[in-house]
Formats: sequence, C-alpha cells, structure tokens
Amino acid sequence: MILSSLGVVGSQNLIVDSFSDRGQTASLRTNVSPECKSAMIDLHGQAAWDTALVEQGAIDVAGGVADSVRLAPEEVSELRAQKEADAAPIGTGVATLMVLFGLTLAVSRGVSPTSNPAPLLIGGLGIVLALLVDIVLIRPSASPGATVLLLAVPLATALYGSAHGA
Repeated sequence: MILSSLGVVGSQNLIVDSFSDRGQTASLRTNVSPECKSAMIDLHGQAAWDTALVEQGAIDVAGGVADSVRLAPEEVSELRAQKEADAAPIGTGVATLMVLFGLTLAVSRGVSPTSNPAPLLIGGLGIVLALLVDIVLIRPSASPGATVLLLAVPLATALYGSAHGA
C-alpha cells in the first residue's frame, strides 16, 4: 500500500477517451428563473449561490464553457504515449500476485521455522526477479502473452518456493 501511495505500484491502463474534456462549469446553475433562484438559495444557501455567481463570472470572462470535441488520431496517440510514460513501473496485477506469493512464503516459514529455508529463499528470489522484470522489461503497452513469457521464469521460481512452503 505504501508503494501504491508513492506511485511505484499502480494502474497501467492506457485507455484514452476519443473526446476532449468539457470545460469547468459553475457549482450551481445561475441562468435560472427568479422562482428557481430563490428555491436554490433556500436549498443551498446564499453563500453557495454567491460562490456560483463568482464562478460563472470567471467562466464568462474566460470565454465560456469549452465544449467536448472529437480528438484527432494523432492527439489520441499523444495522450496514450503520455499516459504510458506516466504509468506506475509495477502493475497492480503483478504486485498482487507477488504479495500473495510473499505471504505464502512468510506463513510457511512461520509454521515450520526449523525446516530447510533454501526453497523459500529461492521463491523469494523469484518474487524479486518478477518485480525487477516488471519494472525493467514490461511496458504498459505490452501484450498479455509477452508479459507471461517475460514473467515465466520468475513465476516458476516463486511457484517452486510456494509449493515447497505449502
């Protein structure tokens, strides 16, 4: 959870919307009838109405609310490239699997502390290797097949240690 908070572990989703974001709007609609205005003030309070008037004034000065428009294919690919550059180095799926393997190894060591620790250490090495492979070799745009192939040896090593621990 700490690594997730620091941005080391996180989503590697590259889905980009094909439309631009709509501009910011005021917190309350201000172009309403006098009856609706008094009802909104009764419901939300005078301070909220005054805040909405200030927000709408700033939006009007800036040229109004920007409409959402269809992005060009070049803009979509630029946004996707930026999203890939900003993605966390370790994906949530790989991190979750490695945490589960780590818990298996830790519990098995705790259950039988006098057993030979070598298989558990090999499994731990597999976990570390899998995380390093995810950081160094696997890009967010990698296919699932490529990801499995790159993680095959570290996963087999982690599975060996976990199977021994189980």
